[in-house]
Amino acid sequence: MRAGRLAVVLCACLSWLGCASHADELRSSNQIPKAALANAVILRSVANAPLKVSYLDGDWKEIQISPGQSVTLPNSGGAVSVAYHDGAKIQSIQLAPGTQYVLYWDAQAARWSIGPYEAVMREGSGFRSR
Repeated sequence: MRAGRLAVVLCACLSWLGCASHADELRSSNQIPKAALANAVILRSVANAPLKVSYLDGDWKEIQISPGQSVTLPNSGGAVSVAYHDGAKIQSIQLAPGTQYVLYWDAQAARWSIGPYEAVMREGSGFRSR
């Protein structure tokens, strides 16, 4: 009986440790493993309507990002070229791997903009969804 209890406790502990290490691998709000984050280019939209963005992956490819959606853009180890319409004209930007970006309405400039997620959230000035 005592050996049975020990086996149950041991199995429970091993299961918990397995879950904890798995949780450590999934380190972002998008549930992307740590190793993948180093080369990932993640773009989030805080708009209240779907927005179109184009990225260069051999050829230009257009995607639509829904409100609150995050997308991981394919990259071959370097920066990803992205183009979008800011409300007045087409803008082009290079997005560095290992960084999360946000597509947001810049109230001060009265234009859509893409910036590093951390910097945009830290500024707080003029950041709001539209």
